[in-house]
Amino acid sequence: MLNYFHNYQVDKLDILRPDLANFSIICLFMFIIMCSMTKRRCYKQQMILDTNHTQHLKGIAIFFVFVGHLWVHVSQTKPFLVFSGEAVSLFLLLSGFGLSMSVDVKKDVAYFSHSFV
Repeated sequence: MLNYFHNYQVDKLDILRPDLANFSIICLFMFIIMCSMTKRRCYKQQMILDTNHTQHLKGIAIFFVFVGHLWVHVSQTKPFLVFSGEAVSLFLLLSGFGLSMSVDVKKDVAYFSHSFV
């Protein structure tokens, strides 16, 4: 009987040049990002890390976690640079920053709504 459900820990891909493959994946992702960017003119003052910036950075962190899992679980050989652990830290840091900023905004809204009533 054919075994259709192979163990992924045993049957891994053998990639000849993992550093070049990793660099190619990251370059392709950056190229897609550059092609999808549009110019926006905004006349209001922006914060350094507003919601759009943090969402973009969290998306990049998620991508690096995905690539890190690809190298750990799919490939026999690993490249020199895998940013999965650092990307998890970046994602958690940005998520905590966003939560603290939303709490501050809610406190300000609650203060101003009660003071003008």
